[in-house]
Amino acid sequence: MDLKIESDIIDICLFSDSGSQIRNLIPFITRFFLRSLIKLESLGSLQWYGLFTHEGRMIAFCMIGTINPHAVFLYNVAVVPEQRHRGVGTQLMNQLLSHFPHQIVYLFVNKTNHPAFQLYRHFGFTTTTTSYVPPPGEICMERHGTSSDLI
Repeated sequence: MDLKIESDIIDICLFSDSGSQIRNLIPFITRFFLRSLIKLESLGSLQWYGLFTHEGRMIAFCMIGTINPHAVFLYNVAVVPEQRHRGVGTQLMNQLLSHFPHQIVYLFVNKTNHPAFQLYRHFGFTTTTTSYVPPPGEICMERHGTSSDLI
């Protein structure tokens, strides 16, 4: 997420003459744009990320494991219950995938978790049976960058 763009939007909305017509967008901006993905910790090949509100409350979490320079594995994607179905998972994935634009991203998803499955499909993940064997009750999915994105 580009904090410069966010601050420019807020500046226009609050302080410019042209912003006087769009001040009613402040709740929208607060809800959807003032969230930051922060790398919490790294340990070896594992990296933990949290998505935080502008008040500093973590509302989503995930972990990435580096497989090799060309591939990562996405673990433990979670959104706090009261923030589900509000676009938080979408924002988490948008920001997270922007950190790994050239890598293949793998993940497991529970077969009964239809909202998560649809979210991953939205971001171009497809089911695979050739890469990794998922635990019972789960599906392995992968997302490849375009050929021009691959290193």
